[in-house]
Amino acid sequence: MMKRLIFTGLSTLAIINASLLTVETIALAKNSSGGVGTVATAGTLDAGRDHFINVNVESEPFERLRIVCVTFHKFSAIKVVDAATNQPIPHTIDLGFEEINITFDQSLQVGKTVKIIIENSTVRGIGEGITVPYRIFAFSNTFGEIPLGTALVKTPDND
Repeated sequence: MMKRLIFTGLSTLAIINASLLTVETIALAKNSSGGVGTVATAGTLDAGRDHFINVNVESEPFERLRIVCVTFHKFSAIKVVDAATNQPIPHTIDLGFEEINITFDQSLQVGKTVKIIIENSTVRGIGEGITVPYRIFAFSNTFGEIPLGTALVKTPDND
């Protein structure tokens, strides 16, 4: 109980910080790139065990996505699929400290929505009743790295 109370407090601080940064990053993305892409939706799958983030490609193709999660996040696998067809999108993944870099074999074209599925996701061993912030960045050859926004994934509370 105490562990959960402490984690909830830390999670709340992270959410407040992420929420404040979301406004800034969305404004920056729109101002610097004319809306290259957006974080469309985010949520959970498989009774909250898997997290997903949908990203729309809007005005400029992009080659890479970078996802930053500063909550000591653990997961078992990452899938990257076309959100419309659920077909895999060829890519490579490079994992760094608190970040996931996804490089696509071919640029994602305007109009496409990519779904990133983070399987068996937990934060400090907790998988339920929390909100996990993911900051999303895209890389295009024209604009370089562009902040797209923050996806907040709220996991179900199974208590």
